[in-house]
Amino acid sequence: ITSAYGLECPYGAELEIEVFNAGDGNYYNRLKDPDVDLFLILLSSNGYCRAYKHDVDYYITLSTVVPPGRYLILAGSMSVVNYMVYPAFNLVVHGSQPFVVHDQPSSYELVADAFHAVAVRANNRQDMGGGVSILTFDDNGNFGLVCENKSNRTVRLSSNFQGSKNVLSSRHAFQMVDTIPARKQQLIAIFTRKMFSNDVQI
Repeated sequence: ITSAYGLECPYGAELEIEVFNAGDGNYYNRLKDPDVDLFLILLSSNGYCRAYKHDVDYYITLSTVVPPGRYLILAGSMSVVNYMVYPAFNLVVHGSQPFVVHDQPSSYELVADAFHAVAVRANNRQDMGGGVSILTFDDNGNFGLVCENKSNRTVRLSSNFQGSKNVLSSRHAFQMVDTIPARKQQLIAIFTRKMFSNDVQI
């Protein structure tokens, strides 16, 4: 579940972006709302990741300062933690200066590119040789893996995370085989910590 929103900040602003589970109408105390896997990504118009937040809670908040410009907000859930949660979410944006938010079409490619930008910003890169690199990123016990193939050939990537503990895979698997075309990058998987689990191993 992912939604995209355009954000225009003509004067720059201090921003506070929130996304939370809207609930199903049966909850009147927010503390009783179920936890759910939520993420927020803020991208510049050139695709650079300005900020990223990922947690398992009934809401998350992302705070950042941006210069004047146009931005893209991606808000969503990997939908791997709590399938019983009512699939509706609210997005709230607060700013120190005037801004405009509008709906924007989302796609698998947009989400994958956004998480690639998150990985580039994290700057945790392992060079595998031959123009192939593995990029990783994490936040609050949640972990993501991206493969960059800058070579002129297709590569085959085998991943084995079977020793992981207290996490769920967005691919619903811990052993994966992927084919990455030449000069492409691919989001391999995102691992989300289980609720109430602090002892996470990946």
